[in-house]
Parts: sequence; C-alpha cells; structure tokens
Amino acid sequence: MLRGLIVEDETLLCQVYQRILETLQVEEKIPPLRTTICKNYETALTAIDRINRNDQTLDFCIIDYRLRQDSHNDTKNGLGIGLLINKLFPDCKTLVITAVVDH
Repeated sequence: MLRGLIVEDETLLCQVYQRILETLQVEEKIPPLRTTICKNYETALTAIDRINRNDQTLDFCIIDYRLRQDSHNDTKNGLGIGLLINKLFPDCKTLVITAVVDH
C-alpha cells in the first residue's frame, strides 16, 4: 500500500485531490493507498514526524506552496515542507503546487 500526504489549506482542493486519487484506484491505475490530509504547516510537520518516528515512508505528496499563515512568518510554506520530506524520505515523489487568483 502506498502512503501519501496532501498539504493543502483549501478544503475544496483537498476534496478534488482525494477524488482524483480515489478514481485512479478504482480504475486500477494506481495501487491502494493511504493518504494523510494536513490543512496547515504545523499539522504537516506533526504528520511527517509521526510517519518518520514509526519507521514508515512516504511514497508521494501534494503540497500547496502558499499555505495560509496564522502569523506573518513567510518561511512556513510548502517549499519548506517539501525540503524536509526530501531530506527524510528521499524516494518520495513530490508535487508542489499553488493557485494564485488575479483580481
């Protein structure tokens, strides 16, 4: 079973990613998987630490680059999470994405 991580602060996008992954499983285009959803930087760090401490691995992750911030600390973004995942799980396939709306 594959293990995945989705780090996304927008609920609708989390649902879209989950639906895509579920469809791919039903169509047998990917093996069964277990996915953890994190809505912010801190919960992602907690999940990554738990996975690492339990000697588990991450096979893939989808990370939002521009996570909504509770503070003005701009360093707590998806890129930092991706770099940590790359360090701890070097074989993990990582997709860093973002959505920017022009008004």
